[in-house]
Amino acid sequence: MPLFRETFTAPEVEEAMERLAPADRDQMFEIGRLGGDHWQRTLVTSRLSFAREDASRAAAAEFAAEGFTVDVTAGEREGAPWALRAEIVIMIPAPNVDALCTFARDAAGRHGGTFEGWDVMLVQSKYGRSVARQLALEEMMTKMRKLMPWRRQKT
Repeated sequence: MPLFRETFTAPEVEEAMERLAPADRDQMFEIGRLGGDHWQRTLVTSRLSFAREDASRAAAAEFAAEGFTVDVTAGEREGAPWALRAEIVIMIPAPNVDALCTFARDAAGRHGGTFEGWDVMLVQSKYGRSVARQLALEEMMTKMRKLMPWRRQKT
């Protein structure tokens, strides 16, 4: 059975949201707040760390077997942990996020590592603009308002 699916019932989504760790649930809400569409295919990056190279490569093999693109890198200084970055393009409703986090935590646990978290690359907002561009525009407008205090703010 594949790790990720594209169709779910409403109860499956609700149950998965309840199972998510608070940080994962918060990330889901933040994606929605930024205009991300949980039902659109999205690049998802999982980050894990391991004390040993062989452990990070073993976990990378598990991720690759599930269709992830993986990258293992050594720590930047002596004794720093090895980093595993695993990317996949999937839809991110709660059941898929729950499956991703469970899989990543289990893989990290089997190989003595730590699941550091996951990120998404939001490319398109519900208004048709890239989220990064939208955030840049909002930041620019905030700075302009501070520079021009004499202008009236719309209420």
